[in-house]
Amino acid sequence: MFNATALTKTDTEAPADTHQPARSAATYTVKEVASMLRLSLGGTYQAIRAGEIPAKRIRGRWIVPVHRFHAWLDAQDDDAAAGHLAA
Repeated sequence: MFNATALTKTDTEAPADTHQPARSAATYTVKEVASMLRLSLGGTYQAIRAGEIPAKRIRGRWIVPVHRFHAWLDAQDDDAAAGHLAA
């Protein structure tokens, strides 16, 4: 028989994904992007400044639009697949 009172809060929650922020914002922080890409924070800032990762600077703070980031990431997969096919 199922005992609902024996469940704790952690038993009823879905496992947390450490690489995907658990919020529905329109932008990611640079720290969130670094975590998702498994890059260092400094390397992520460097890629953003070089224009490799889509981002906008607003009042001195870098933000990464969610939709543009995922479109860019999907395009990276397509580019990598095309490179493997050509080789």
